[in-house]
Amino acid sequence: MTTKVSPLSVQPDSTNPLQPTSFRFSLNKTPEAVYFCQSANLPGLTKAAVTQSNVFSDIKQPGDRIEFDELTITFIVNEDLGNWIEMKNWITSLAPYDSVSEENTGRKVIDDVEDASLLIMNSNLNERIRVSFRGAFPTSLSGIDFTSSVSDMETITATVTFAYTDYDVEVL
Repeated sequence: MTTKVSPLSVQPDSTNPLQPTSFRFSLNKTPEAVYFCQSANLPGLTKAAVTQSNVFSDIKQPGDRIEFDELTITFIVNEDLGNWIEMKNWITSLAPYDSVSEENTGRKVIDDVEDASLLIMNSNLNERIRVSFRGAFPTSLSGIDFTSSVSDMETITATVTFAYTDYDVEVL
């Protein structure tokens, strides 16, 4: 015997689409870059399958590792390069490349990472979802191209990519 389900009982709670402009990124270590943030992504994740051998056919089973995609933000570079420099300084502090001294050999990993948040707003621009990234640190920062051949003044942006331990998604 099958049970009939009413179409009204399977309606979603919210039928408003997610707006790509309704977000705010938060990272205490780099306030200037956060202020000028133009885009941020909610990274995907992958759980690879493992193959279990079988006489007849291999069987796919869920693996035991999750791989998180990179977190990427793009920000407008301010005219004194303050926000680009704060990201550059953070990256270079992670692996001192210019000298080996007592002050940079005793680093603790805890000093190098920062928790970050991506706040996603609803259609009324109220905070609806918080994505909390644990242990974030920058792994790459884009360069800045200067050119005198532009006809319209364009805003210069930079992109920074972060690695992190994991993230949680919380509905507020």
